[in-house]
Amino acid sequence: MKQSDVAFHERHRCIPYPPGAVPVELFPYTAEEVKTMLREGWGMAPPAAREGMVLAERDGAWQALITGHGRR
Repeated sequence: MKQSDVAFHERHRCIPYPPGAVPVELFPYTAEEVKTMLREGWGMAPPAAREGMVLAERDGAWQALITGHGRR
């Protein structure tokens, strides 16, 4: 998410899920939260950058976030 005023634990309600059962876990972090996690090395962003699979991306947003932070 680019930004959100909604608390993290409530954000999943704002995101439309694809139809049918899809085995994914949703972590709707804002861009600033991801940047902080990558810079400081905590949370879900570092393992997602190393091991995750991008299922949806808009305008290269994920690549822009991880560029310069490295994939440890």
